[in-house]
Amino acid sequence: MQQILILGGGAAGLAAALAAAQTAEGRAHITVLDKNAKMGKKLLATGNGRCNLDNRDITPERYFTSSPKALRRLLSAVDEAAPLAWFENLGLYPRTDEAGRVYPYSNQAADVLALLEHHLSRLGVEVRTGCTVQTLSQSRGGYTVQIETEAGRETLRADAVICAMGGDAGPQFGTDGFGTRFAAQCGGRMAPLYPCLTALQCAHPRKPLAGIRAKGCASLLDGADGRVLARETGEVQFTEYGLSGICIMQLSGLLAPGRGPKRPVVALDLFPALSETELAALFAQRVGLLGSEAAEFWLGLLPAKLGRALWADAGLPENARALPASAWPKLAATAKCWRFEGLTPCGWKQAQTTGGGLLLDEVEDDFQFKGCPGLYFVGETLDCAGSCGGYNLHWAFGSGIIAGRAAAKLLAEGEDEETTVLDGAAPEIEQLIMAAGTISFFGTRRVVLLPEVDPAAYSDKDLDELCATLASLENAVVVLGSVFEMERNKLKLGKRAQKLIAQCTKVGFAEELAKPKPYELKVMVMDRAKAQDTTLSEGTAAALLERCGEDPFLLENEVDKLCALSGYQTVTTAMVAEMGTVSLEADVFEMIRMITAKNATGACKKLQTLLRLQQEPIPITAAMIGSYVDLYRVKLGAAKRKSYSTVFKDFGYKGSDYRLKRSAETASHYTLPQLEACMQILLELDKSLKSQPVSAQTLLETALCRLAMAGGRR
Repeated sequence: MQQILILGGGAAGLAAALAAAQTAEGRAHITVLDKNAKMGKKLLATGNGRCNLDNRDITPERYFTSSPKALRRLLSAVDEAAPLAWFENLGLYPRTDEAGRVYPYSNQAADVLALLEHHLSRLGVEVRTGCTVQTLSQSRGGYTVQIETEAGRETLRADAVICAMGGDAGPQFGTDGFGTRFAAQCGGRMAPLYPCLTALQCAHPRKPLAGIRAKGCASLLDGADGRVLARETGEVQFTEYGLSGICIMQLSGLLAPGRGPKRPVVALDLFPALSETELAALFAQRVGLLGSEAAEFWLGLLPAKLGRALWADAGLPENARALPASAWPKLAATAKCWRFEGLTPCGWKQAQTTGGGLLLDEVEDDFQFKGCPGLYFVGETLDCAGSCGGYNLHWAFGSGIIAGRAAAKLLAEGEDEETTVLDGAAPEIEQLIMAAGTISFFGTRRVVLLPEVDPAAYSDKDLDELCATLASLENAVVVLGSVFEMERNKLKLGKRAQKLIAQCTKVGFAEELAKPKPYELKVMVMDRAKAQDTTLSEGTAAALLERCGEDPFLLENEVDKLCALSGYQTVTTAMVAEMGTVSLEADVFEMIRMITAKNATGACKKLQTLLRLQQEPIPITAAMIGSYVDLYRVKLGAAKRKSYSTVFKDFGYKGSDYRLKRSAETASHYTLPQLEACMQILLELDKSLKSQPVSAQTLLETALCRLAMAGGRR
């Protein structure tokens, strides 16, 4: 089987690996190599952990490059690849903000990474971490890659190689600039590297203003001739070393060596809605109303510290009792064009991306390195840096998708399909027979996968035929996967499921993979953190389960996110409380606690938050009903002198008994008739939501007020 190596497990590399696997359809072995212990470290931190993965307004003007013509060509190819549509086909549901920035609906970067990892695993992509690439060389019919691992040096052969090792930006995420150095070693022409999308250091920073934020317009000027090179509107943050904020970071992209101004100057306009004349008049008016003391003069306009700094830069005396009329035009001129000079970009640690890199003219439309069939460069390694707002991930994912597809197509000729996947709950028997009966090109047994079989979806006759077919196959290996519910800690199996399992056991073997228990989940999350060189204690693991629930997939996502947010040091219980994604059930129970305390206002505010987060009214109602049922059962148990643990067992709860533990204290504030009245209110709410043409929010808020009146603390 032919080999495709992906060097780098970041956004571009993961997209390339998955796109290659989708295109190859089992005809090539695909391996991702990453030097970190965990892939996607930088991806997890994008968008402040929310993953701004695309933008609805992609234009070449939003990118920084030394090759604008080549950029248009390649960006057109990326747009045609449609990275966002590709993600949607993987199962990602996006949301778009008012500025056109696209995020996953969950607002969790960890979900994007987990989604990619899920599909990579499903398609059989091999992932190897802790591998440092040393050299790449052409060999007969392909390429040879030398890597360094804990076990020592290893040589790998590949028919195609996709280089996605990134640039210099973000060394805290494991990047070290090897990708661009690697491109140069391969003979590629390079544009000088520089930190892009970063804060700016000033020769004379206003240190007393550190931490202050102000909205306005920032202009990049050429200090030599005063030309305005670019303007950005937004929030500016003053730091001890200079200036930061999104608009400043955008301007930093224009400071490329050899292309940017030799004497860059940033001019801040803190009142962009007013002309200089109008602002001077406003100042003159205010001094008559409020006086010239900074504490009063700047009320409602600017923070006093910021105002004093402007005052000083305008050359006005600090404690003068009266100022001439000429003072206000001076102050207005300073506020409209406040100059910061001696600018240099901050270092690689603060930079969001790398400017410069392999010239875009060095690659074909499919990102293949010119003159080297089967060698591709993608993502941040190339001389293309996007503005803030999803442009860089659009480029990374898009270039990876294109290169992955191209590499797989390059190797596709003459390959024989060794694996067939039959999706669905009840694949047709004829399909199975046809897939299993095809003779393997390589003389080995063919593999047929049925990953989602539901025995109940077959008729008795068809199930008999399926069992007979499984017994008769000689040239194929059939792998079936099914999901069954648990009932009182035992598998809930119908007659057809029992029959299929018995047949699989007879002709092969059957393995039960049970849902992990709470203590197993705690061990799982601690081990996952440890694998990322991060400390996560047993107590913190328990807090994570209590806050986020017991879904293993969700817990893995949360661990990855928290590890990244901790800087891969120590995840604390406080971090879990602050940053952990609360399950809908936990949010709803918090709302019920407020209702119990007669805090209908707080409960309504909590409801509004859930609705703003796009939680649907009916699931919210269902979670409320479930919580009141818990309260009723605990109360009923207490009346019969039964502990919540006994109630847990009697009513067949699954997983952890945390739900009933938390319900015990709240239930003590109700009588059984009060809880029955509350459940009646919620049943009426559920019916109204499904039948009445009234605002769902109105119905929910009305129900919350009725619940607060029906029972709870008095």
